[in-house]
Amino acid sequence: MDEKTTLFTSPAPTPEQVVRAEAKQWPDGLLERMLALRLPLWKIEESLSAEGFPTLDMIESQVSDRERLASGLFIREATWEDDERLSDLFADSSERLGDWDVTVERSPNPYAQQRLQENWHVKLLEDRGVALGVNVQAGRSSFIGGRPLSVGWMGGWRVRNGFRRLGYSSMLLNAPGSAAGHFGVVSYWYVRLENGMAQSWISHEVTDVAATSGRALDKLTATVHHLDATTGGRLDGRVRRVRPHDLARCVELINATHGGLDLFRPYSVESLSGRLDDLFWGPKPPFIARVYDWDDMAVLEEDGEIVACGGLWDRGRDVRERWRNRTSGEERTVDTACLMDFGFAPGHEGDMAALIGHHLAATRELGRTTLSAPLEFLPSLEARLQWVKPEPETRLLEAMGFTVADQHIEPGIARPYTDLAYW
Repeated sequence: MDEKTTLFTSPAPTPEQVVRAEAKQWPDGLLERMLALRLPLWKIEESLSAEGFPTLDMIESQVSDRERLASGLFIREATWEDDERLSDLFADSSERLGDWDVTVERSPNPYAQQRLQENWHVKLLEDRGVALGVNVQAGRSSFIGGRPLSVGWMGGWRVRNGFRRLGYSSMLLNAPGSAAGHFGVVSYWYVRLENGMAQSWISHEVTDVAATSGRALDKLTATVHHLDATTGGRLDGRVRRVRPHDLARCVELINATHGGLDLFRPYSVESLSGRLDDLFWGPKPPFIARVYDWDDMAVLEEDGEIVACGGLWDRGRDVRERWRNRTSGEERTVDTACLMDFGFAPGHEGDMAALIGHHLAATRELGRTTLSAPLEFLPSLEARLQWVKPEPETRLLEAMGFTVADQHIEPGIARPYTDLAYW
């Protein structure tokens, strides 16, 4: 047997591995299948050492998924050359919400929302160059109940219409993430309340894992308000664009407004500046489209002092929802702008409302119909905005903790801060 043939020959199990697999009552051939797939030795060791988790069914399912991938399907990290491929996938992967089919289009820049996130990566499932499924994850350092924790957000799950119920979502879930990824000991995700199909899949794939592994799973809700930009809002002469020397005051206002909420990490001048830099210091190449930068952040001054600040992300430029009623045929498009990085001084709810009104006028000029704002834990500010009739949208928020050996971390989310970059 020549050297090249030997290189591709499946490794044989060691006698010790065979004995341990038999002791675990593994079916004949499972250990050999794992070795043939070139699974990392630590992963095989983890499976042989498992006490209850992962279960044998889980191990067999993951091996089957890997074998399917080895036979033609492929999961990889998305690149900048996948923009058209991803946009095409999102345009052909609708959600079913009651009588409505909702397609969340992401074009021309399918990565726009991720540009506002931290440590994000996109897993793409493809077959012969055609994208069939996608999963987006992002990780960051945050606080929950006053505890500093690494958290991981999961979102952007999509499988192309006509390719559902083939196990592709599970394959994306179980596929290893980026080596440069951020590991969250608390994972969380949002699901629309009307999306029964997604909730059913999560119950099967995630809830069962949590129960088997002993990981705590919290279920609560999060609410965002949508303000009608077609009738409300006006430009305010006290509002101007932010300047670099304003950031310290903006950070003070933002932290005072949201401090203490779960999933909120206090801002710093560096973190806010980094978000507004939109990936670049200095000149930005023309082929890198802007998403959200210094031109989108504004402050409102009263007697020479900044009393409110907030940014406006034109989400609808790259992300929009197409709603179609299957019964009546009615169609509508939802394209929003989002209130970002906002805060106000105590007792200045009226000034913050004026700044939001200014952003509402700008939203209308952009051609968007709605301004989205996370007002759930700011009732006094919401009361100042009743003139635009804030419409609440509530989603299911689920969070899973982490358990390994004697380490047990519970999510413990009670009052969640909502950053619309992750909504």
